[in-house]
Amino acid sequence: MFLTIIFAAIVASACGILPVDADPEGEPAIPTPTPTSSTADSTEPNETEREGSGPTASGKSGETDPSVSQAQADGFCPGLTATNSGSIESAALTEVSGVVTASDGQSLWVHNDSGDRPVLYRVGFDGADLGEFVLASGTTILGRDIEDIARDTQHLYLGDIGDNSNHHPYIQIIRVAEPSLTPPDEVTSAPSPPKTEIESYQLVDLFYPDHPQDAEALIVDPATGSIIVVTKDPTSQRVYIADAPIAWGGEQELRLLADISPLSTSGETDTTEGTTLLDQFQQFSALLNAATGADLRADGAALALRTYGEVRIFPLDPSQPIDQAIVAALSQPEQSCVAPTPLELQGEAVAFLDATSLQVVTIAEGLHSPINGARTD
Repeated sequence: MFLTIIFAAIVASACGILPVDADPEGEPAIPTPTPTSSTADSTEPNETEREGSGPTASGKSGETDPSVSQAQADGFCPGLTATNSGSIESAALTEVSGVVTASDGQSLWVHNDSGDRPVLYRVGFDGADLGEFVLASGTTILGRDIEDIARDTQHLYLGDIGDNSNHHPYIQIIRVAEPSLTPPDEVTSAPSPPKTEIESYQLVDLFYPDHPQDAEALIVDPATGSIIVVTKDPTSQRVYIADAPIAWGGEQELRLLADISPLSTSGETDTTEGTTLLDQFQQFSALLNAATGADLRADGAALALRTYGEVRIFPLDPSQPIDQAIVAALSQPEQSCVAPTPLELQGEAVAFLDATSLQVVTIAEGLHSPINGARTD
């Protein structure tokens, strides 16, 4: 047990993961961002919409977020400290694998990993149970291994993209209109949280152009509707795209955008099998670079990508389309910064809290998991 604790401490130190009450020395203060409107756009995403506000805004703000490139000497994002705002109340959430901020800016949408039905769970920032939204049963829903969630101005996207054995012939994306949101205080004052069935949703089956892949990071371009998947293999992390218009109700082939190895600033990744303790440590270190979740900030100026080891925030070039900006950013990890989030074992979920700051929320798998993150307050 003692060796386990020491090993975890070494890993935490190497990956830049801080305990909840950590405060990086010499951290420069930045003003708390002014909240923006969270009203969702009433129109479908299109290629010309590139500006907006609030948690669900589409498009880009017109300039790369300068905060990301102002990382401290230790690599941490400026002005952020590790936080915990509560724990998941619902006993149904045992393997949270994805999270996005709801359009009201007061709650979160989360989902379980494999083993659960296709269900959207709404929770408060304090972890309060705000209801279950179950997708109506259908023979066309796979429900094999839903690993991440993304959003545009009106819709939520569930990514059934996990494939630990790399053998599924296709993956599946489920698109559903974001349910109406009752104020959290009204939900918590009711006798019990609502349980609602969602009857209307859209599906698309996506095929890799080369071979099956395991993935846990899903991104949606809110301006065009294109779907981007980042694979998990730390030795060959690939970025694929399903170009808009998406063939909802049918099937579509993904296009390879780039092969980026590894998503780390520490140099090359070596996963060669070995039997010594050092070999095993190196293999474990390589696994820490596996992408387990992603979120595109609503203004399009930043991307959060988490691994088992850290949450890294990348600035995106506003002069480029989202897909090109993401590939360029992931190819230059030295331009990114690390959000000082608390240590999480089996951490897979990450989301920006708003459309203007670097603040993020993270959740790990497990019963009554804490809602962690990195904030300015």
